[in-house]
Amino acid sequence: PDNFLGAHSDPVSVIGPWATVASLTFGSARKFAMKPVGVVKDANGDRITSYSIRAPHNSLMVFWPGFQEFFRHEVPKDKGLYTHTISGTGRLNFTFREFARTVSGRAPTCKCGKRCGLKPVLKVSENRGRYFWSCRNPRKATGKYASCDFFQWDDEILRDSAARAKANADKVARGPPSAILFAAGKPAL
Repeated sequence: PDNFLGAHSDPVSVIGPWATVASLTFGSARKFAMKPVGVVKDANGDRITSYSIRAPHNSLMVFWPGFQEFFRHEVPKDKGLYTHTISGTGRLNFTFREFARTVSGRAPTCKCGKRCGLKPVLKVSENRGRYFWSCRNPRKATGKYASCDFFQWDDEILRDSAARAKANADKVARGPPSAILFAAGKPAL
C-alpha cells in the first residue's frame, strides 16, 4: 500500500509520438490515476483535474495514441488497496511499449553534448500538437536553463532528412558519372 509510482508520461523520444501502450495487471487492485496536461473540460464545461480507476486482478488497460502527450499517470500510495485472495497486497504489472528506433535515432545532440528529448507543444496555439527537440536539462525559470537552450522542430529534421534521402536517390538513379571511352578515335559503346 505504501509503494507508489509518481506522476509521469512515458518519453515519446523512445516510444514515438502517438504511441499505443498496454498495461497488464495481476494481483491486488491498485488505484491508477491520470491527470490531464493543460486544461481539459467535460461536456458541461467544468475543468477535469484527474481521473482514477482501480485496476483489478487480470486487467488490461490500453492507452491509445495521444495519452502520453496529454496525460500524466501514476500509481499513488493506496490505503484503500483491495487485496487478492492469493497474492494479498502483492501486485505484478507488465507494460508493453514499442521502441521507436526511427524516432530515437534522429534525436539531435544539444549544446551540452547530450541527446535531446522529444516533446509536443501543448499550449493552445498554431503549433499545438507539433513536436520539438530540446535539452533534457531542467529549465530553472522561463527563458533560464540549467545549461543550454537547444531547440529544434521535429518536422524540420524530418523535412531535411527527406530532402537528403531524395538527393541521394536521385544521385543513385543517375548512376556514376559517364565516361566516354575512345577506341581507335571512335566512342566505344
